[in-house]
Amino acid sequence: CDISQCEGADVNYYLQATLREIPIRGSRNIETTPPGTYPNLLKAHPISESDVVFLTRHFEAMPDAPNSPFAPDSFGGNGTGGILGPALIMLPGQSVNILVKN
Repeated sequence: CDISQCEGADVNYYLQATLREIPIRGSRNIETTPPGTYPNLLKAHPISESDVVFLTRHFEAMPDAPNSPFAPDSFGGNGTGGILGPALIMLPGQSVNILVKN
């Protein structure tokens, strides 16, 4: 697929799928009970020695592609800085092209 196929709309975005590790901050403090103790609920213990990290498919802006502007980073920005993914901006009535590279 050629990147030029996604030109000509009022708004044009070029995204790529990536794998990303997302840490769940503070998850080491979540407590659970030992297996087989419910309903006695003996002593609770943390679910992990460290914060849990999960691997997920994530979308972000293609580097060096002529993307239309993204929303501020606090809303997800171009998707490279957080868990929210890219924040695309368009107005009602605008034409939109989105090229997604898997």
